[in-house]
Amino acid sequence: MELVLAGVSVFLAFLDATITHFGLKGGRVEESNPAVLWVYQRLPPALFMVLFALTHGVISLVGFHFFGPPAQWGLAAAGLAPVIWNVCLLLRTRSGR
Repeated sequence: MELVLAGVSVFLAFLDATITHFGLKGGRVEESNPAVLWVYQRLPPALFMVLFALTHGVISLVGFHFFGPPAQWGLAAAGLAPVIWNVCLLLRTRSGR
């Protein structure tokens, strides 16, 4: 089960990184996390997305190792929030609100 939940975290992080890339590329939104922005500015977009996603997968597996499945469930659930927020931001900036 730990690999499935790590995969969910990787997928959600990849979605987050992809949406972040399109938002930053279009100049419609800004990144609020300075560490993510620093890495984004220094890597090609594809490498940024893969690195971002794999980092979340590793964090998920480490969470499982130290705290068990509830940690992975929590990380996967918390990984959904940025995706929803970024989509909402992009939709609001597109509609002009």
